[in-house]
Amino acid sequence: MYKRLNCLTLIAAVMVFIGCGSDSPEFEDFDPGEATLIAPLNNTECISGEVLDDLQSEVYFNWGKALNTETYTLILLDLISGEESGYSTSDPGLKVVLKRATPYQWYIISTNAKSNKLTKSERWNFYNAGEANTNYAPFPAEVIYPEDEMRITTNDERIELRWRGLDLDDDIVKYEVYFEDATPPQTMFESSEEALDVRVMSGVTYYWNIISIDKEGNTSESIVQSFTIE
Repeated sequence: MYKRLNCLTLIAAVMVFIGCGSDSPEFEDFDPGEATLIAPLNNTECISGEVLDDLQSEVYFNWGKALNTETYTLILLDLISGEESGYSTSDPGLKVVLKRATPYQWYIISTNAKSNKLTKSERWNFYNAGEANTNYAPFPAEVIYPEDEMRITTNDERIELRWRGLDLDDDIVKYEVYFEDATPPQTMFESSEEALDVRVMSGVTYYWNIISIDKEGNTSESIVQSFTIE
């Protein structure tokens, strides 16, 4: 059994859940573990869904049982529209009706009533299959360095931003990197490589994200991340 949660409901539920938690050490052993994602596989096309009509198919999400977990919340992000939705279940798997020919990102939040900790899994991307001969939009670029909220001690005036792009068609032609000491970053740098050298100053927090562009003009945008030069 599962129930779908809209984003406001999910946020409210998490706030109430945290508010009811305890700081007592006796709860430490009850912290939920991290769920191991199984399917849909990361960075692949999902063709196993049951086709319902031209626009929708039902996809089964599956993950390994996590230690000390009573409730799993599947978080789904439509990588085209940016719409996020949540589904709650006590089982390590559930079926969800999705739009066809659409890329998604998913992860699992593990919780239990004896701990105020919310444990998140890895985030995986997949493309829910549509009609044959579809041209695939790139997946959002995966940041390699610096990691989000990283604090960097360096005497250098420049660092290299690094990321990994992925497209099922393997036809990414360039990246637009937005980098600035304000959020959302507005200054754009173009790169045909998966790296960009930028100038930095100590005591400043920088924000950046990446737009991947393929030869058909399809795009995807990564989330804004930050790092601080100490």
